[in-house]
Amino acid sequence: MSIKHEFMAKEICNQCSKQIYPADISIQLCSFFQQRQHDLLRYILRFYQKEFQYSR
Repeated sequence: MSIKHEFMAKEICNQCSKQIYPADISIQLCSFFQQRQHDLLRYILRFYQKEFQYSR
């Protein structure tokens, strides 16, 4: 799972402190969320568990 930055103006990410240039979706991954993938996935599954269910 990768979390990418999205900014409409040149800004600093308040989570990982990278300087991000304007782009619809940047190619720069957010290191704050990359380091917390397990916690983020657990949080997402609390609200969207049905969407991620695997059925054979």
